Amino acid sequence: MGWHNSGWVKVWLGEPDRAAECFAHAMRELDGFDPLLYATGMAHARFFAGRHDDATVMGKMALRELPDSHTALRIAAASCALAGSNEEAGRLIARLLEIDPALHISNFLQNVITTKTSSKVCRCSAKGGSTE
Repeated sequence: MGWHNSGWVKVWLGEPDRAAECFAHAMRELDGFDPLLYATGMAHARFFAGRHDDATVMGKMALRELPDSHTALRIAAASCALAGSNEEAGRLIARLLEIDPALHISNFLQNVITTKTSSKVCRCSAKGGSTE
């Protein structure tokens, strides 16, 4: 789990390419590593590297493993929005709100680490049709 955890640290430190390397290393080295963890982590790394199409693919891969994953739904919706798939983003947000009706951008942003990250989240939510 060390490589996986290192990947998440790199994502939140703004080093998405290094994060992707860590997630890939975790997948190669750890027999039985959870594909959901890999796909979700890699989706975030690709998203923050600006590779929204790749992030969408990884987010959807994570959703195939666990369709109600809050984290996977969020990153897949955001990736779709910035990749220009606004209808798909809207469907993913609608599913997320079915699972978590209390979710609003304002309370989600309380947990966002950087201003750069929160700005990107707000752009995605607007493209996906979120009202708040």
